[in-house]
Amino acid sequence: MSPVYRDPDLALRQRLAEARARVTELEARLTPTFWRVQPADRVRALERLRAEAFKGRSAVQELIEATARYVESLSAMVQHARDDDAHWRVPPDRCPRLQPDAPTYPLAALFGAPRRFDEAALEALRARVGSIARRLDPAFCVEDFGRGGVLAELRVDGAPFMLSAVLGDRGGWSAAGATEVAITVRTSVARGAGLLRLRPHEASMHVLSLLTGRGRAGTGDPEFDAWFEVDAEPGAARAQLTDGVRGALCLVARDDAPTLTVDEGVAELRWRFEPSHTNVRAAVDALRGIRAAPAMPLLKEPSRKGPPR
Repeated sequence: MSPVYRDPDLALRQRLAEARARVTELEARLTPTFWRVQPADRVRALERLRAEAFKGRSAVQELIEATARYVESLSAMVQHARDDDAHWRVPPDRCPRLQPDAPTYPLAALFGAPRRFDEAALEALRARVGSIARRLDPAFCVEDFGRGGVLAELRVDGAPFMLSAVLGDRGGWSAAGATEVAITVRTSVARGAGLLRLRPHEASMHVLSLLTGRGRAGTGDPEFDAWFEVDAEPGAARAQLTDGVRGALCLVARDDAPTLTVDEGVAELRWRFEPSHTNVRAAVDALRGIRAAPAMPLLKEPSRKGPPR
């Protein structure tokens, strides 16, 4: 009986098809968050491997080998994400340090005309920030921050926070009242926390929303949606903007609608007003809620094929 002839090219093409099916299976498990938290050099290396694996005019054997290299690297990254799950899902115990903003008028500083502040106003700001921080954390640390600012480092219910208050370009604030103080509160969040940005509606849009109840699509909370525009990756707003978080943000907004950024392991609120225990406490409560929100998944569960029909 003569042996069955097997076309070697057909066998190679079948091996390539199987390798590419494995690529499809692995890539289907990767979420946008997975790609976002990877180091840029690692992503570029994977992109090069993938380009080699799908190079149109290469010989089939070369494509099989290139696809195998891509599958090996991709599988290693999936395994790393699975093994180091806590690294992506658990917020760090330390908060990245705030850095002073660049001068509003850099040319003035360059030519020897730095901003001047009333020392009495700066001392009053130090006292106010110290009083606020002490009520939140008796063991707080406070220091000068850039030119005309104060920085406090504190812990609230075990979570790390940074609070800065910086006088405006005109000297900003005194014990008698506020004209302009830039306030920032930040904390650490999980690396896998969903991207989220809030910005205040323009004043005209805010008034229109309040009067008519109409505005851009939002969370379904009328007061919150009247104050803020939401820009978030899918699932992030639902996870982070809980009832408590939205209520705390609206409380801050009654002084000045803040901007909120959640990105790269940091959640940060910024607004301009006189610092008070009420608005800082509300900001801390909002960020604590965001910090406690579940991180976005890095991997989807592998698809389970049903039994053949």
